[in-house]
Amino acid sequence: MHPELLQAIANDGIERMSLVQMLCSPAFVRGRDIICQSSSCTGKTVGYALMLLQHVITRQADKNGGLDKTVAL
Repeated sequence: MHPELLQAIANDGIERMSLVQMLCSPAFVRGRDIICQSSSCTGKTVGYALMLLQHVITRQADKNGGLDKTVAL
């Protein structure tokens, strides 16, 4: 993960991934579609946002261009 994202996580006091984050993150990194349902306050939004930001940072570094599509419901 990008060093600035890791620093932001540490600054926010997050020490480890939640179960839902551990289960969904590998699929997101591989570019797979994800459907996730979990109770409130389990880390879904934080996990999704961090993986999305990581993807954007990686795409910018690669300079691949193009448009990525992201939908959150």
